[in-house]
This record gives sequence, C-alpha cells and structure tokens, in this order.
Amino acid sequence: MQWFDMIGLKREEVYLTNAVKCLSNPTPKPESIERCRDMVLLELKAVKPILTVLLGDVALKSVCPTLSVSIGAVRGKMLWNGERVYLALFHPAAALHKPELDRELKADFLKVPVALAKAIAMRGG
Repeated sequence: MQWFDMIGLKREEVYLTNAVKCLSNPTPKPESIERCRDMVLLELKAVKPILTVLLGDVALKSVCPTLSVSIGAVRGKMLWNGERVYLALFHPAAALHKPELDRELKADFLKVPVALAKAIAMRGG
C-alpha cells in the first residue's frame, strides 16, 4: 500500500472498511449508502478509531449525511461530529480517472499524520 508507506504507517496500524457493504455498481446509489449507514456507524463505535479518513464522496455521505457539500469542498480538511474526528480526502481511484488529481491526492494524504496528531491531542493523549 503505497499510500501508507508514503505517510509512515504500516498496514496493520490501519483499519479499512467500506461505506457500502455490498456493491452492485462502481458508484453506490444514495439508498445503498443509507441502507449501510447504521452498520458503518456501529463499526466505528466498536473500533473507536482516533481518526477516520473518509476516502471519497460515498464515505463522506455515509458518516456525515447532513453535510450538503461534496468531497471536493472539504477535501484535506478535518471535520468533527461529536467525539469523532474525520479527515476528508479524494478516493485514490479518482486519480485513475483524472490523473491531474494525483498530485493533490498525494499532498492531501500527507495531511493524515498531522490530523492524527491533532486528534490524539484532542483526546488528551
């Protein structure tokens, strides 16, 4: 996983999941995101991540359904929802479709360690 290597994290230090658990097409429909939301939120409650990195619009809409902006408007920014801390980034697959996003995606991914440090500090750790 080149993205984790780039920011100095090992794969075993990272928990990966999907916002939509069963996918019938490349871009999930809003009703699929809604159907899986409770499961995703229960998963986050069980795992208790210090920082949740939201990769793409589907992940953003899954855990922040009342946020009425797209990933492009909040990418690279930290978001808070109660005690949960999120960092919104483009999904890496976006660079496959739009190669010009590759540089932005890499720059944003380098924000993960900074956001993680902030999230740890917020928890008092």
